[in-house]
Amino acid sequence: MSQLSFEQQMVAAEQRYASRRVNKKQNEENLSVGGDWRLVETPDRVMRRITSLGLQELGSQLIATNAVTQPVQSALKPGELVSVLERIIEQNDLISSSFLPIGAALARAVGRITLRQYGRNVGYGTGFLVSPELLLTNHHVLETAEIAADSFVEFDFFERRDGNTGPTVVYRLKPGQFFLNYENLDYAFVAVAPQSDEGLPIADRGFIPLIAESGKALIGEPVNVIQHPAGEPQQIAIRNNNITDIVSDFLHYAADTERGSSGSPVFNMQWELAALHHSGVPKKNPLGQILMIDGQVFDGRPENQEKIAWQANEGVRISSIVEDVRSKLSADPNKHRSDLFEAAISNSLSTVQPLRSVIPFIATIPSPSEIISPREEYSDEQLDRLTPEEISKMVSELDANTLEFYSEATTTNEPDKIKNIKSASYSSI
Repeated sequence: MSQLSFEQQMVAAEQRYASRRVNKKQNEENLSVGGDWRLVETPDRVMRRITSLGLQELGSQLIATNAVTQPVQSALKPGELVSVLERIIEQNDLISSSFLPIGAALARAVGRITLRQYGRNVGYGTGFLVSPELLLTNHHVLETAEIAADSFVEFDFFERRDGNTGPTVVYRLKPGQFFLNYENLDYAFVAVAPQSDEGLPIADRGFIPLIAESGKALIGEPVNVIQHPAGEPQQIAIRNNNITDIVSDFLHYAADTERGSSGSPVFNMQWELAALHHSGVPKKNPLGQILMIDGQVFDGRPENQEKIAWQANEGVRISSIVEDVRSKLSADPNKHRSDLFEAAISNSLSTVQPLRSVIPFIATIPSPSEIISPREEYSDEQLDRLTPEEISKMVSELDANTLEFYSEATTTNEPDKIKNIKSASYSSI
């Protein structure tokens, strides 16, 4: 990860953010009752989102009337009227009890990339499996196939309840089999070895499929980020991170991230992959100098990049990445490369894909008693940055009538792994 590439992406993100300051203010106004949501989002994206959330009645109401800016009944506050986009955003507060275990399952497919050159570690990034054979991260993390060949991805690097990290699983990157990156959209795809250094098959980890369609998350909706900030043990930023703007191929959101989070997956509240996190907009003093978390001026030293204070974050839209890769591979004479990439793409926008061999589950439409709101049980501070261990603890405290866990015989490699869930349900599939 070169210093120049990191700074170039940061400068580009800052320019896009600055150019949209007026738009962000207008977005806030038009999200509310009395505003015109069509100035914030496109009708086709809104209808796709309404469909994926199962809000058919709201969709029918929009289709049946020309008064698309009229308020609608709130789902959370009886007797109160909200705008169409506010009603969609409200749906994200109606979360089924399986929200946390699904997130924990997806976290198994997210790893820490250790960058190596000339026999030594030179930096960290985050990457995630999009198929049993391909991993996605940023161009500025894996700038060349040569760097990828010397680097590796490490899974299960998170803190346990005792504060220690347990055994991790390492897989080598195989750029000779597949490698494709693009600086403008800051993505890099690379093949991963089918087995770990210990012989564990990577297919058992599950994966996070790409979704080609646009409309997975709208302005004002919250997103979740699974990351290895500054190369540290895995953390998860949940809910308290709303999308503030969409600028062409990029999303802007307020998630808590640090350098090392580059290459993290950004999800909507139904755990669909919406963006690839790649950069942030730094806070500055009146003199235009970049500030660090402690309020001091950033001195430009690489070791202090992890201390930069961010005012916003930017992710590359997955729909834009899929379109660009398909365009590039269409002219590639090696059809196997195109087949490898297409295997990573989900054909459905409205279904959260289960991770095979991780947590098999039965998806059903939940009854009202099964729907819970984490805000009633946990504070925003608790939900803002969670480790997989903390998620597991929270899941274990849920109503036993909602989730029934059945553990199979444990193995020496993964003694704590939950092998099956008899019944689980989640909304908005």
